[in-house]
Amino acid sequence: MAIPLKELLKHCKTLDLSPEVREDENPTFVLYYSTDCYVNPDGEKQVGLVCQTQCNGEYLAVTAPAAFLTRDCKFKGALFATLAQIALQTKYIQPTYNPEDGAVSFEAEIPVCDGTVTARQLEVMIGSIVVQLERYYPVIKHVMETGKTNFDLVNESSDE
Repeated sequence: MAIPLKELLKHCKTLDLSPEVREDENPTFVLYYSTDCYVNPDGEKQVGLVCQTQCNGEYLAVTAPAAFLTRDCKFKGALFATLAQIALQTKYIQPTYNPEDGAVSFEAEIPVCDGTVTARQLEVMIGSIVVQLERYYPVIKHVMETGKTNFDLVNESSDE
């Protein structure tokens, strides 16, 4: 059973969120969150999250697209090793890389298949991405600038 956009928007209302609906191929909406530590590529302390059904509504994905831009990064090998370590340390949050534009995104995806998604599941998906971006921003920024991974820089204040 595919999850309809209308149901996801109802969950947003329950969670007191203000989504910006986009008319794309897949039902999509965008949410914006202020951050304390994470700084987006535009220099703002804000993260934009795209919530989208995929595969005819069989999957729900929440993505922070282009959370980091690596075009000018001279230490991509070290960055990718760090992102792999982060992926191993987090619950179902996956960093992804687009070689066409050099963007690193953070994504959470769950299968819906013959079920549904609750407001709480949506809240956890959204919150997990925001928390992990806040938590690992200093580590990722440092490795992009120096080529050295330093998990001592983890922003512990972002932990829930």
